Amino acid sequence: MIYNLIETATGRNTSQSSVPIENIKAGFHVIETADNIGIWNEATLQFDPTPENKRIVKSTFYKNIGIGLFGKVVAASKSDVEIEILLEYIKGLDTVNLEDPELLYGLNLLVSKGVWTQAEMDGVLSV
Repeated sequence: MIYNLIETATGRNTSQSSVPIENIKAGFHVIETADNIGIWNEATLQFDPTPENKRIVKSTFYKNIGIGLFGKVVAASKSDVEIEILLEYIKGLDTVNLEDPELLYGLNLLVSKGVWTQAEMDGVLSV
């Protein structure tokens, strides 16, 4: 998304478009054209920084888990259908959103069932 910031005699305005404003009339001039630099804040009339991206590729997620912790999950999934469902859920993801409520529920489930410790889960989620 390209944001076009323009300033008029009465103040700043913004428009959202996929292309820059063209043929700007007299009294208007482009202050800034930005592509994905943040989220427009109507109160401050500035761009706020985008939130930290908590989406990673699945291979990175598996690397964060490591063989030891992943082995614990696979072993537990043999006797616990909820953990088996968690594994199937993760396998079906293209990318892993570390703030996904379903994923967080599943990882907290691993902690509550004693498969992982809280510290192990926190380590997996720290990117």
